[in-house]
Amino acid sequence: MEYFFLWIVLSIIVAFIGNGKTIGFFLSLLLSLLFSPIIGLIIVALSKSKHVVALEKEIKMMKGENYKTDAEIFKEHRESKKAEKNESVFFHK
Repeated sequence: MEYFFLWIVLSIIVAFIGNGKTIGFFLSLLLSLLFSPIIGLIIVALSKSKHVVALEKEIKMMKGENYKTDAEIFKEHRESKKAEKNESVFFHK
């Protein structure tokens, strides 16, 4: 019973550490509960800090680079696939 309680407490601690990372509170809690608090802590340690991601975005914008989120990249990819499909249907008729 003590091990179960310790597992839960350590997982919650790892989740609070993961709260400041891109992985977030709930995903780090879930991973810590499923695998182990040690594995969860390793995953959280490998995750980027939210502050680092914000700074990287700001630096890219200051340099004039076009910073795109994953959602924007996915949307562009999906639109290009639709355009290719429409062109192929258009030219085959």
